[in-house]
Amino acid sequence: AAAEARLLRHLLQRWRRHVDLALLFAVLAVLLLLDGPCRHSSPTAFLNAEFGALFLSILAFLRRRWPLTWDAWRGPLDHLEA
Repeated sequence: AAAEARLLRHLLQRWRRHVDLALLFAVLAVLLLLDGPCRHSSPTAFLNAEFGALFLSILAFLRRRWPLTWDAWRGPLDHLEA
């Protein structure tokens, strides 16, 4: 199980940019699709969704700029490899 988790983590680390872009585009697509109906009926919820998209884009930028520091898929002891 530990070897499989390590393999999956390394796979996600290699595909980090693609995963980040897919998540960001999915969130932006949902925001664009729901812009008309949701912005007027529930502006607070839509504003929170916009803040979530902004946070996701900032996180994607930070993970791209400093991948080892902002890597959520890094194990608790990966930085201590000998």
